[in-house]
Amino acid sequence: MFSYNKKALLITSHIWNSKRKAGFHWIADALWRMGWEVYFVTAVSQIDKIKGDYRFQYLSSLELNTVITEKEHFYSYIWFRWWRPMDLRHPWMNKITAPLFRTYGRQVIDNHLKEIIKTADLVIFESIPNVAFFPTFKKINPNARYVYRVSDNLHLSNIHPAVLEIEERIAPDFDLISVPTQNIFDKFAPLTNVKLQRHGIPKHLYDRKHNNPYAPNTINAIFVGSLSFDYDFLSKASKLFPEIDFHIIGPLPNLPKRNNIHTYGEMPYEETIPFVKYATIGLSPMTRPSLGDSNKILQFTYCKLPIVISSINRSNWPHFFYYDIGSEKSIVNAIQGALSFDKNIIPKEMVNSWEQLVQSLLETPLNEA
Repeated sequence: MFSYNKKALLITSHIWNSKRKAGFHWIADALWRMGWEVYFVTAVSQIDKIKGDYRFQYLSSLELNTVITEKEHFYSYIWFRWWRPMDLRHPWMNKITAPLFRTYGRQVIDNHLKEIIKTADLVIFESIPNVAFFPTFKKINPNARYVYRVSDNLHLSNIHPAVLEIEERIAPDFDLISVPTQNIFDKFAPLTNVKLQRHGIPKHLYDRKHNNPYAPNTINAIFVGSLSFDYDFLSKASKLFPEIDFHIIGPLPNLPKRNNIHTYGEMPYEETIPFVKYATIGLSPMTRPSLGDSNKILQFTYCKLPIVISSINRSNWPHFFYYDIGSEKSIVNAIQGALSFDKNIIPKEMVNSWEQLVQSLLETPLNEA
């Protein structure tokens, strides 16, 4: 019987009830299933609303800056602010706004959130502009354990330079900087408090019995995601391999129209699992670097799928088959290699559960190299 006598506070950009499940959802879920009281705090601003941020479709019925009970000992909180630092896309405009944006983390925190901070045992910040509030949080509660879980490299996120300055200044003061990829680890490598701790997957969901969603005796390639998708790869690959069914799950508009391309739009995470589990090969045709050991890659690996991936995301995984963006010849070689690969040698055991990741967040000694 869990006592729930420890409290975890997660600061993230994600909405708890979103269909999209990111690492912070699973970290929160793992903490809760391990007996922690969890507060899942979502940072949003009026600027995000003006820009048409998809998250606001979930916020219309939710109270802002108010604790919401999601289930026993699990709470969400929409941390709404009127503004946040944003990249203005022009060096001179960024320079003019820098003095204001440097003050972002010193803004007043409302009393509801302040009370949560005071009693937290563990605070985990995501790599978003609100990481600037870390020094303020630490003043409110100097006794908590503070973890910076760097899900994304801010240098690749079109973020205001003032936030990058703040991140560089405060990073050494975290008890732990936890990074999921080698690319991000290299960015923080000079610091003594950084650890490479790869994403987990919810193994308990994948290990359940699922129905195969594919037709018998078919070859199926699966992509799940929403960012940096290589449309040209799909257009070329689906034409070059008409015998393969390409399944695309995610909010990707204007996908090619072809009989062997099957699109599903955005789907709750749990519903995507059978599509991954029973696929023939996994796809990671991305136009952006640093995704070679992403959560999606770990899902494919746990399900023993050979992976076709763009060559800008090279890794040491043995089951990666690379193509060069725009090259039909390399696409053919990558897909043929994946189809003929022996799945039995894919290192499924290298993939951790989210509980294992959380345990590593808790057990890593302070400031250990």
